[in-house]
Amino acid sequence: MQICYRLGRARAIRSLGMSATPAQALQSSKEYEIYFNSISPLDGDDVKSGSSDGTSFSDAIIEGIQRNPYAAWEWGMVNRVAQKYDRAAEIHRLAANAFEEIGDKPRSVICSLDRGIDLASGLDGDDGKDGKNLATVRKTLEDAITSDVNVEGRDVELLQRLV
Repeated sequence: MQICYRLGRARAIRSLGMSATPAQALQSSKEYEIYFNSISPLDGDDVKSGSSDGTSFSDAIIEGIQRNPYAAWEWGMVNRVAQKYDRAAEIHRLAANAFEEIGDKPRSVICSLDRGIDLASGLDGDDGKDGKNLATVRKTLEDAITSDVNVEGRDVELLQRLV
């Protein structure tokens, strides 16, 4: 019951979209994180990859994302509202991988496109390191756009959204 409460509360804030305040979005992000940690059978203390920008996730959270990539996409969108673009990009990458693994190519492509948008949103215009980051954004978006050519499915609305 506690798990459903966390996800419901996170989704309630998520439903505000861009009208949510960054503080509300951060609260929602924390609820999603607790939810993903809770649905995994793994221990949440071990970190799979370390990063100084706060985008590292425990194996338990990654396992949780694999179990519910739909909620992971939502989590990425909430982090975008909170202006945590690197974190949103990493969550969207993990969600894209999870969708790919379950055979949901359209949603995988959507998550990849969202990852590119997150990376682009995180650019600050400083030419110092943004030259490399811009190349990463360009490559991410090019790969996502070219991968949508062979997308098939029966969900017409989803395919229209992708196009």
